[in-house]
Amino acid sequence: LGSRRLNLEAPFSNTKPRPLFYYAVTDAVIGGLVTPMLMRARGFSRHYIDGLTYWYCSATCTPATGSPRTPLVFVHGVGIGPLPYLRFIGDLCSLDAPTI
Repeated sequence: LGSRRLNLEAPFSNTKPRPLFYYAVTDAVIGGLVTPMLMRARGFSRHYIDGLTYWYCSATCTPATGSPRTPLVFVHGVGIGPLPYLRFIGDLCSLDAPTI
């Protein structure tokens, strides 16, 4: 493999055009059914603020000092939402800190 000059040579592409129906169904099934079901099963609740949707899971207990834990904030990338990160999100929740 050689190096590619992205400003002069076309990048490799595996993309295929798909009909709008494909994206509508994918978004409805994954974003509307699967992700909410799996996030709720992990103890998260969905919240909305000014058009922004986020999931929140409170800590189950506080440390021995009685002071609240520092919350964890996870921001996923562009794509189908938090679904690909569910295992990682579950690991974050096991730290027993509020997770957003």
